[in-house]
Amino acid sequence: MAYLEKLNTLATGLKPSGVADGNLHAQLLQFLARLSDARQHRLLAAETTIPAVVWIVTIVGGALTIAFGSFLGVPSLGMHLAISAILAISGTLVLILIIAVSNPFRGDFRVSTLPFDRVLTQIQASKITDR
Repeated sequence: MAYLEKLNTLATGLKPSGVADGNLHAQLLQFLARLSDARQHRLLAAETTIPAVVWIVTIVGGALTIAFGSFLGVPSLGMHLAISAILAISGTLVLILIIAVSNPFRGDFRVSTLPFDRVLTQIQASKITDR
């Protein structure tokens, strides 16, 4: 939110020198309002949790997969345990993937702030050159 607030502060601090600049300034403020609205929508969408049905299907499916391993007719107990462990690990990896992807603004798969940083730098640079 700090970047968007800085952008809004910089945009409202700009003083248009003519009608054309005033129109551009109004468009800039309108764009920033839309940007803020879009951010609010993204945050609302990101706060939603994974539906319970996804968790139920994943956990029941994992349990069934592991149970399936008990029906495999392998000659040794060690081989049977290894197959069951591999099935359990694959189910766990699916759960970890679901949790990692469920939060788009945190973790290794987060949305970058780089575009906002670039826009802020460009606005600050143009403000300095306008003086």
